[in-house]
Amino acid sequence: DDLVDPKLLKKNLKTMPIARLMAGLRSSKLAVRANSAVALGLHGKLDEGSCMGIAVLLRDESSAVRGAAARGLQGAADPTFSLDKLLIASADKAPSVIADVAETVHARGAAIIPALVAALQRDPSEADTQVVPHLVAFGKEAEKPVIEALGHDDERVRANAIATLIQLGGSTLIAHQDRIREMISDPSSVVCKLVIEALSAVDRREGTSLLEPRKPPTPGFGD
Repeated sequence: DDLVDPKLLKKNLKTMPIARLMAGLRSSKLAVRANSAVALGLHGKLDEGSCMGIAVLLRDESSAVRGAAARGLQGAADPTFSLDKLLIASADKAPSVIADVAETVHARGAAIIPALVAALQRDPSEADTQVVPHLVAFGKEAEKPVIEALGHDDERVRANAIATLIQLGGSTLIAHQDRIREMISDPSSVVCKLVIEALSAVDRREGTSLLEPRKPPTPGFGD
């Protein structure tokens, strides 16, 4: 009936079969739901059905349970089983839950990056909180896959990829400015706006002009 230290749960996993823990996810008691989710994650190698059962708790009324569900999903045999549910939970109103989600996503290592890049195929307003922060957390490891996403057919992916590069910082933008500059005439106005923002950041960093100076229209114009 009380929240239990994960170390104690791990020590006693043999006394808590998965079937019983799955039933605990549906308990009316907050602590039982939270403990069950964490213990399931400690069991590990969870199938998709078990992950979906835990993921339901990402919408629980209690932030403690939502955070426990996020940590429990670290036990998924395949991170894609519940990745989309975790990404949606990245916009949770509780900072502690956001931190738990971030820890779970990042715990998968660079192997999760392709799935995160694929998840950029959503509206920018959602990607800004649900996907981009996770890619940025991987830093240099995320650069190449994100650059490749600039050639995607979906304008949302292109826009979100540029937004990710902007968040990765000035050094990343400078390193890939030629590729970004190629998109200055992108058919999407949203993408073009972000391209200009990215190139402006490069300009501020390097102190160079984005455009070649035009020749004076008439002799003496400069005076």
